[in-house]
Amino acid sequence: MTGMRAWSARIFVMAILLAVCSCRTAGPVLSESQVKAIKEQVREVHDKITDAAARADVETMFSCVAEHGDAIFINDGKQRLTRKQAYEVYKQRYEGIQKVEYQFSRQDVTVVSPQTVLWMEQGRAEAAATDGRTFGTSFNQTIVFVLEEDGWKALYVHISDDNG
Repeated sequence: MTGMRAWSARIFVMAILLAVCSCRTAGPVLSESQVKAIKEQVREVHDKITDAAARADVETMFSCVAEHGDAIFINDGKQRLTRKQAYEVYKQRYEGIQKVEYQFSRQDVTVVSPQTVLWMEQGRAEAAATDGRTFGTSFNQTIVFVLEEDGWKALYVHISDDNG
């Protein structure tokens, strides 16, 4: 059954990505400078999330997550369908974490429309616990950012362990 869930999650992710990417031709054509400006704005938000995660600051991390609707979080095949559910999981997960260091080996950013950006990355995270233990993992992550009245926010996040 686990294999079936994994395939269902993959199919779901692919359907969302296809839907998002299909919107690309429906909108206005952006100039190179507009695309560059949007990528820079989204990178600033991504950096804010990453810096907050490095400090185990879940409040700041989630200040960059869309509050409306049912934001979808998937972590290693486990769905956290709402922002609130994901917040509770991350709050618990970061208890006892002193700091996290991130190293990104690849980051691909696609401006789908003036209001939507697809961010895909690979990297490694090394965490230091308050009790002195350390541990790490390699990961793949996909984030869909949307432009809201108060700036760019993460609407959809999918992260999976890449250790094996």
